[in-house]
Amino acid sequence: MRNHTYTRNPLDYLIAKFHASRTAGATLDACRELGFRAELVVDCGANANQVTRYWLREWPDAKLVSIEANRNCRPAGQVIHTALGSTNGTARFHLDGGRSHIDQDGGVTVTVKRFDSLGLDIPERSIVKVDCETSTYEALLGMGAELSKFRLAHVEVNNDDLAPRIYGLMAERGFTAHRVTDASGWRRSISFYDVLFLREAGR
Repeated sequence: MRNHTYTRNPLDYLIAKFHASRTAGATLDACRELGFRAELVVDCGANANQVTRYWLREWPDAKLVSIEANRNCRPAGQVIHTALGSTNGTARFHLDGGRSHIDQDGGVTVTVKRFDSLGLDIPERSIVKVDCETSTYEALLGMGAELSKFRLAHVEVNNDDLAPRIYGLMAERGFTAHRVTDASGWRRSISFYDVLFLREAGR
């Protein structure tokens, strides 16, 4: 399976690959501490499953659902080709490997769907990874009440201006920040951090 992230800059690619391994490992460490084993893994902004592939090695029996708008990417599992947002419709989309994102000046048009319109069955032992670049907050907003069905949510925050809104929304859905893995400062072109949010059972 080809990894499409940061192919334009080999150094960025290697750094991103290392970070994917690092942040995936940090989440797995937290899951082991919590005694959590996933039955379902949902990868929003899947690209080539750079993070969730590590989780599936730990949980080989888990079902994987990959949601990805960039049809040049080849994620594994049940694949849903759509962008995620707070409303259903279409949007212009900028194709740039692992950094592909919704952009009014983008070169292609893609379908945009609310996550809660996809009709997925989400059992209690489920984890979601949300990495939708500039649209991560809108994607989370579009999850609606479905977000609260997940026990764990691994969310990339790459916009400090939106961070308070992301944290606030997750708190409204019953989540608290459990662990943060920071990639900022390694290289100017890569500035983000991943937050593992935990929803206590029964909330």
